[in-house]
Order: sequence, then C-alpha cells, then structure tokens
Amino acid sequence: YKAGMPAQYGGRLSSVLDIKMNEGNNQEFNVSGGIGLISTKLNVEGPIQKNKSSFLASGRRTYVDMFLKLSKDSTVNSNRLSFYDFNAKANYILGRKDRIYLSGYFGRDNLGVGNTFGLDWGNGTGTIRWNHIFNPKLFSNTSLIFSNYNYNISIRSGATDFDIFSQIRDWNFKEELQWYLNNKHSLRFGVNAIYHSIRPGEVSASEASSVNSSKLQTRYSLENAVFATDTWKAAGKIQVSYGVRLTAFSILGRGDFFTIDPAGVITDTLRYDKGAVVKTYLNAEPRVAISYQLNPLSSLKASYARNVQNLHLLSNSTTSSPTDKWVASTNIIKPEISDQYSIGFYTNLYDNRYEFTVEAYYKSMQNQIDYRDGADIYI
Repeated sequence: YKAGMPAQYGGRLSSVLDIKMNEGNNQEFNVSGGIGLISTKLNVEGPIQKNKSSFLASGRRTYVDMFLKLSKDSTVNSNRLSFYDFNAKANYILGRKDRIYLSGYFGRDNLGVGNTFGLDWGNGTGTIRWNHIFNPKLFSNTSLIFSNYNYNISIRSGATDFDIFSQIRDWNFKEELQWYLNNKHSLRFGVNAIYHSIRPGEVSASEASSVNSSKLQTRYSLENAVFATDTWKAAGKIQVSYGVRLTAFSILGRGDFFTIDPAGVITDTLRYDKGAVVKTYLNAEPRVAISYQLNPLSSLKASYARNVQNLHLLSNSTTSSPTDKWVASTNIIKPEISDQYSIGFYTNLYDNRYEFTVEAYYKSMQNQIDYRDGADIYI
C-alpha cells in the first residue's frame, strides 16, 4: 500500500509492504534451488502428515567470502563479505475450523576488513498464528510474534579499540477478525499489543583505548491499538473503505528521564521504577479510500490516511553503514505524525499481465527528529 492503507496497519509513517509466505505442499515433497555467480539458494517443501500438515524451508547464502580467500594477497583474503537468510513455515490442520501456523526468519550480513574492522547486522523473527472459523462469514487470526534486530561494529586499531552494539526486541500480540456482514459490507477489526525493549547504543572499549566506554539506558514501552475497517460496496461502481486506528503508547520505567527548558537545557532528572508509567500518548488515525471503476480494467482512486509512529529512527548520514538507532517516544520526544492525501488512475494491460498507474500525493509530517549539530554519533 503506497497510500490508503487499511486501519490494521500502523506504527510507521511509510508505505506498507504486505508479504505472505507460501504454504508447503501437503501432498508430495519438492526440492528446488539455484546456483548463481555470487549466491546459492535452496527450497524444500512437503507433507508432515499427508493432507493434514506441511512444511516449507528455504535459504540462501552468498559465497563472495570464499572467492576472497582464493586471493594470494593477504590484504584481500583476510577480508569478510557475506550474507545469509533462512525462512521456514509449517501449518497443521487441527479440524474443520482450526489451523495452526508456525513461521520463522533469520538473516545476517557480515563485513570485515582484515582484523581492523568488523560489521554484522541481522534480524530474527518467530510467529505462531491460530486461524479459527466461527462460521462461513466470520473468522479470526490470533498471532504471537517475537522479533530481534541488532548490529555489532568492531574497531581494532591500537589506541582506538572499541565495539558498538545496538538492539531492539519486540513481543507482539495481535487478534484480528474478518466479518463478511453481507454482500455490501466487509468488516475487519481487532486489537494489537507490542512490548518494546530497546538498547539504543553501547560502546565497549579496552583499557588502553582512547575511546571511553559508554551505554545509553535500555528503554521499555508498551504500544496498544484497536482498529476497525469497513469495506463498503456502494451503489454503482463506487467502493469505499473507511476505518480508524486508536493507539495508546506508554513509556515505561525503569530508568532516568529528563525535563528540559525551551533552549534544550536539562532542568531536572526523574527516576522511575521498573514497570512504572512515565507518560502515555493517545492518538486517533482515521483512514478512508474511495475507488470508482471506469470499466472492468480501469479505475480512479483517492485516499486519506493519518499515521502515527512512536519509534523514531536516527540515521547517521556521514556513513553508509547500518548504524541506525531506534529510540522510543519519551516525555520529551513526541510521536511522529503524518497526513497523506493521494489520487490516482489505475489500469490493467495485456490480459492483466501489467498494471499501469499514475498517482499524485501530498504528505505532511510532524515531530521528526535528527541529531543535534556536533552530536557524538557513536551512540
């Protein structure tokens, strides 16, 4: 969704990329793969219990690092350059109305220059989802999700030996229901709760290093949301999708929180115990999208969406390395808010093999953050 995203999506100001993993073949085993110039991939799927359960596993890895080791030049063969990722999914049919899905992803990138510099980053996720059919018009999806992103940077150059580490972990619960009310209305509604644990940055230096060890406080927060969307097939060729997402973002202790004056000078320090609520931000995110079908292949669409983002990305523009840091809203840092208006023309060409679109949009954003001039960008 480049615009007009439904209310079940939230937490970011950007567009939405909805990716669904294939389900494994529950009838027979299949193996496929490929070998390229710089990477190889393998996919395996098949039944666990025929007609009842199946699995799918796929992975890929580059072997650029193996070619580097073939060099006789020690300044080349001591370097590291690789990435790999792995996906897996299994599903189990428990009965006529229930199915369980298990899925996971793990990926890592690694870069090293001799023994002087190392950089690796990656993400891991795991999901369990329960699909239940109440009746032919109403079903639900209940999901438990865990994700862990981190990166490590190592510098080994004598007097400036140090390591940088950053991490964000999420524990996510989501309950979503789809209700086909009648041939005019389809409702999607639910709740979402995410517990965030963010370690924005840590520098670990040796005793002989000229760099001082330092550590930013780990921040904890709870992000709750309720949402509802109605897709209404109105009279004639008009379809309207409208809804709202209500969010409550609570900053939690333990930790020290500051108050500042208009000039940005710290005036006081407040200490909170573990689990204490520091501040809660409440926001409403209305969404509406209208589509008018010109003919079976073409349509006009217009939309408006308000999005709220409570986790802020701080990017280091002086380097292309992935030293981005995620920080949560605080008593000082407010949630980011965007309002986007869009209009577009859409048509399918050559037996629906191609889609041609022309779109225009206007987007305003509030409460964006960036580093101050002269900030220490190590952490």
